[in-house]
Amino acid sequence: EALRMTPGITLGGGEGGIAIGDRPFIRGFDAFASIYVDGVRDIGSQTREIFAIEQMEILKGPSGAFDGRGSAGGSINLVTKQAREGNFLSGSVGFGTDSYRRATIDGNTMLGDNAAFRMVGMVHDSDVAGRDEVDVKRWGMMPSLTLGLNSPTSATISWYHLETDDTPDWGLPYIQDADGLPQGSPVGDKDKWYGVNGRDFMETEADIATLTISHDFNERVSLTNTTRYGLTTNEYFVTRPNITSAQFADGVVNRGNSRNRGNRTETVTNLTDLSLAFETGFIKHNLNTGIEISREENRNKSFNGGGIIGGNTTPIDNPDNDPAFNPVERNAFPSAEAETVNRSIYVFDTMELNEQWLLNAGIRYDDYRSELQNRNATTGAGTTKFENDSDFFNYQLGLVYKVQP
Repeated sequence: EALRMTPGITLGGGEGGIAIGDRPFIRGFDAFASIYVDGVRDIGSQTREIFAIEQMEILKGPSGAFDGRGSAGGSINLVTKQAREGNFLSGSVGFGTDSYRRATIDGNTMLGDNAAFRMVGMVHDSDVAGRDEVDVKRWGMMPSLTLGLNSPTSATISWYHLETDDTPDWGLPYIQDADGLPQGSPVGDKDKWYGVNGRDFMETEADIATLTISHDFNERVSLTNTTRYGLTTNEYFVTRPNITSAQFADGVVNRGNSRNRGNRTETVTNLTDLSLAFETGFIKHNLNTGIEISREENRNKSFNGGGIIGGNTTPIDNPDNDPAFNPVERNAFPSAEAETVNRSIYVFDTMELNEQWLLNAGIRYDDYRSELQNRNATTGAGTTKFENDSDFFNYQLGLVYKVQP
């Protein structure tokens, strides 16, 4: 909702072969691969949640100098709830129409003077308003531990876990041809679901473990190292209802078309960041420089089967959501496997010329290698292979005038 209400951002579906999941567009450009969690890129296809989010930061416009590869529209950084100083406990319980039930908890406790532990959690179960048979279920938690709160050196370790189990819904069928009817016209009752119970599913799971170590040499110099391991899966088998004019005349919808995916993304990232504050004459500098190394693996091991026994059509006005069907089975081999390795170095400086004027300058170098291997899902034989091995510079220069202090 926060993204949807932000000017310049729209939300899209799983078009173009990408797995169904959260897919924001910034100024018309897909930002799916430009989502960050606590400053580290998180490309795993998933349905995200808010229970562990402290705030969101949106960067609009070309951001290659800041992010390297990614969207020309900008990027989104999700800041999570980490263990911090203080003792507190909060939570919420919600009940509503359409079997809506949700509970959250957020507790932070001090472990002595210099350490804290925090646990946030969520469970959610509800139907979808106005849609028959469709429901969503999810639960998640994020424990975190911070050591050295009041000392120059601190360390925070956290683990984010989220599981979802939803009934996928591709809505109403659209007429595929124009025999006397407007092409693209939706048909059927808006409440009716044209999927198959027991066959259609969408399950996602995310595990993100992060270790951040920071050291303040003095008030002007600090060093931070972040290591991240992430594993996400996004698996679904969903009915894609469609209808021709002839089928519309017969009063039936075709459910013989389906989409499925078994997506698995594994990432390992290490980010080292050095911040410096100093002066050269009358100019105050805030300099940030660092090195980033990441490795990402993506695999799609999809499904087959699931054919409806007795025919693929069902009445428009009263669809049978419980037909017999053949088993849904996972393919023996992944249809696509991709690996990306990225190494980057960057330096940025914000120069305060006076109280009103700031000069920003930065440069980033990326060494980027990506490979994609398509395979026959039955035999495992390789079909086509694509490679990209590039290195490039991005730079940024900006002048800021503060109208008010």
